[in-house]
Amino acid sequence: MINLKELGNIATDYANYFFTVKTTLKQEPMSFEEWYENFKANSSLETEKIVSRVIVELNNTLKMFGKNGYKNWGKTTRSPIRQRIKEGFTELDFIKVIKVKSEWLADSSMHKYFRPKTLFGTKFESYLNEDVKPIEITKQNEYTDAIRIAATDNY
Repeated sequence: MINLKELGNIATDYANYFFTVKTTLKQEPMSFEEWYENFKANSSLETEKIVSRVIVELNNTLKMFGKNGYKNWGKTTRSPIRQRIKEGFTELDFIKVIKVKSEWLADSSMHKYFRPKTLFGTKFESYLNEDVKPIEITKQNEYTDAIRIAATDNY
């Protein structure tokens, strides 16, 4: 049974969702019943499992490009993922955005934006609607990578 405080929190969460979808995204929000079923399905424990799997996927992608990953427990790492889950996005949506934006890792000026704050922030849905492009490694990137490897090599 839900107590009065929990009911108030649920009503506030729905109102926040409704307002965001209606005014910011300019879309028709789910009914309360539909939203509440989604809310229950995304219980705290299940949400945290999804967040952890998304971070693992993000870190695996970073490692493929020789980059450092993010700490799984970091608040700034987990927070934007939780927000998008609350909005109804799925684990597969996060994986698609990671794949779509992995092209940034091959770009010396864009790789710094391949982070949870950017990937899963306010532009998440627009990234989700992009197509996956094959990654092309340019001569400049090969040169930059060679310099980085040489500078960090411990003969």
